[in-house]
Amino acid sequence: MAERLSICRVGDKLHMDGLDAMSVIEAKKAVIAKVNPSIRLDGKEVAYINAAYDLAVEVVNSQKSTDFQRQQMMSGKPTHTDGADEVDADAARQRMIERRQKKENGGTK
Repeated sequence: MAERLSICRVGDKLHMDGLDAMSVIEAKKAVIAKVNPSIRLDGKEVAYINAAYDLAVEVVNSQKSTDFQRQQMMSGKPTHTDGADEVDADAARQRMIERRQKKENGGTK
């Protein structure tokens, strides 16, 4: 029962449905095929399938989620093309106005 539940949880991470209706070995084969589509399991022994399933679970658990990636991207300081450190809309607007005025006046203020 616990093994079937763990297989279903891995299947949920992979967005797989119907694993609960399969036998344990067939569900493991389905997970393996989802993680590594090129692997052939025809005629393989149960020990081989179990080992391949364990490797597939490690791959699934090592993959970083999009939430983790988003957190990594947003944890650093924001970068600005104009070299400013602040994230202030009014200050950014003022810098934009000054740049446009420089362009319009031919580079002189």
